[in-house]
Amino acid sequence: MIGFVKLSSGIIQSSIMSESYPTRIVWIAMLAMSDCDGNVFSSTSGLSRAANVTLEETKAALQTFLSPDDDSRTKDFDGKRIEIIDGGWKILNYKKYREFSYSSSHEAVRKRRYRDRKRSDNNDLNQMGHSGTCPGHGGTKYGHSASASASVSFSDLNKQYCSLESFSDLNKHKAETEKKIIKEKKFRDKRDNVDRLKKFETECKSFSEKYGDEMIDEFITYWSETDRGKIPKMRFEKQTTWETGKRLATWHRNQMYRERGTKFISSCDKTMSTIEKMKREGKL
Repeated sequence: MIGFVKLSSGIIQSSIMSESYPTRIVWIAMLAMSDCDGNVFSSTSGLSRAANVTLEETKAALQTFLSPDDDSRTKDFDGKRIEIIDGGWKILNYKKYREFSYSSSHEAVRKRRYRDRKRSDNNDLNQMGHSGTCPGHGGTKYGHSASASASVSFSDLNKQYCSLESFSDLNKHKAETEKKIIKEKKFRDKRDNVDRLKKFETECKSFSEKYGDEMIDEFITYWSETDRGKIPKMRFEKQTTWETGKRLATWHRNQMYRERGTKFISSCDKTMSTIEKMKREGKL
């Protein structure tokens, strides 16, 4: 991973500049190889190759950095510049210069705050035992491209997805979540349909005393038939207008005419029929 390090112009007045040329080169190489905490993970031979100096010159430089420096402007750690850690060395005053504010402009302050928040998020992920990038993902530390913003919290998504071991696990988790959502929606729709049917039956059965249970059951069976749409609707719900009492009255009247073998003729139809008959007879 390519990083960067702040190099203060004050290094020109630093006591490091009074050291030998190879020592100065090794110091610059260690600064360039350090991570955000000032850790330099390398072997002595690896550092020698990175600085392009001999192994003996590298060892001499390291010994200089590990030793106290009475001429150092920084009296912290008795002027020592590094300490030995597991896997390499740690630059002791790294954070001091890293966090040093070189500008108080609004833009510089904003960027520093942004880096602090980003560093805090990475520390939270490291405590969870994961790196800042989800397995199988590249780009941003959230495992998505910078333009893939969403209404949900990126931090929440990152913590959720980075708990998965691989990209295939991520896809599997996503598919299972979608299935669960669809199943819950179908259950809600089915439960809602049952509730609507019960409400319709209750309303219809309130007329049982007037029309009888048999007719009410036939009425409910016909008008509660459900379609196969994405959002199931019963036959009566698709009507433009609906009044259960008036629909039952019409159903009862049509049932009576069916039993008599005659067809129901409205008063309007009767009037029109009478007018046509009078026209044919020449009375109009």
